[in-house]
Amino acid sequence: MEENNKMELVEIKESFKADKVDKLFAALYFVVGYLFINLLCQDSDWNADAWSGWGIFAVLYAAAVLGYLYMKRQKPARESWFWLGIMLLISVPLEFWSALDGFQLFALIVVAAYWTLSVSGRLLHNGETSNLIFFDWWNSMGMVPFSNIICQYRALLAKNPEKSDEKSGNQIFSILLGVVIAMPMLLIILPLLSTADAGFEELLGRFTVELRSEFWLFCIKMFLAIPVAAYLYGLAFGSITGRNADRIKKKNILHMAEECKKISGTTICTAIAVICVVYVIFIGLQGNYLFAAFSGKLPQGVTYAVYAREGFFELCKVCTWNLVILLGANLFTKRADGMSKMTKVITVLLSVLTFFILATAVSKMLLYIGAYGLTLKRVLTMVFMVWIAVVFIGIIYRQKKEFPLVRNCVMIGAVLFCTLCVFPVEMWIESYNTWMGVL
Repeated sequence: MEENNKMELVEIKESFKADKVDKLFAALYFVVGYLFINLLCQDSDWNADAWSGWGIFAVLYAAAVLGYLYMKRQKPARESWFWLGIMLLISVPLEFWSALDGFQLFALIVVAAYWTLSVSGRLLHNGETSNLIFFDWWNSMGMVPFSNIICQYRALLAKNPEKSDEKSGNQIFSILLGVVIAMPMLLIILPLLSTADAGFEELLGRFTVELRSEFWLFCIKMFLAIPVAAYLYGLAFGSITGRNADRIKKKNILHMAEECKKISGTTICTAIAVICVVYVIFIGLQGNYLFAAFSGKLPQGVTYAVYAREGFFELCKVCTWNLVILLGANLFTKRADGMSKMTKVITVLLSVLTFFILATAVSKMLLYIGAYGLTLKRVLTMVFMVWIAVVFIGIIYRQKKEFPLVRNCVMIGAVLFCTLCVFPVEMWIESYNTWMGVL
């Protein structure tokens, strides 16, 4: 018994291991964290120049993660190259133009975290994007970095008895710490010395004042960068070494999903059928109004703006609710209920009706654009409509043949978003409106 207890204690003590590579990148990530904070603080007005530097940062961040991975003798997962491309396509255009501004930066942060988890093959479904993407996202943004947030300091302070230069490494760290401690003291002492001696004051000149202001600004940024560096290193360390990266278990998620399947297929099919009947009645009663856009004519008493806005909000509401309905049907329907064929038929019917309404909404927006020209919001609306159409086409096709629907839809959405980031959309909008003669 005592031997078993000793073995357990040894395992607990050795649960954290850090080698020379971990120490090197633990120190390097202080630079990464500082660069991140420095970019956030570079312009309080958030104008166009505020986004410059993020492309370079993304390249450096990718180099740091890949360098860490290769030095740990691991290879990037196959799918991670796709997400690396998405991350660079979102970030690099920020050096030249940005139509999405803050939203593009938010997307960059989310994709960078997701890619870091993907590069080491830690995604829940065989290291690939799947219908468990929400759990992968939570793992990359929350679980892995926060559960490893102190690993940066543990790696820096960890002892490695196998290395003969451990003592010299600790001495270098102590020397650097001493220099950091001495610098704020010098900023207090140097002005006093300059006032005591005119020659020394002339030697220093304005350098002391500027050094003091820059140093305190550096200290503030470094203070903010410390937790950011710990977060980013925790994400990289956890992803590459696997520490606390498996707290979310795929089998537990699948078991929980199976436990939710309590409603019979008959009930689900009946509910969806009733909704489809309502949609058919609505389309029949509103036929002239809905089909007016296909003929290029407006209904009487309706303006272009009102007609297009109603189409867009109709699209958002109907598609959102229909996606929720289909998701609920997939989550809560009993598999062994004998209604699988009927469920597929009802799913196709609901998708076709949604796709039909989507087509009328697109025609309304095109009619509006033809009258008033393009704007950024109208371009975003059209791209969103294209993505929704892809989703419902995928749902229809999946009833005939199994394929990773969520994975494909997410990747297509990422490509469409990158298209908006890469191309100078606002310049193209201005050129189009000038060509069409729209002010």
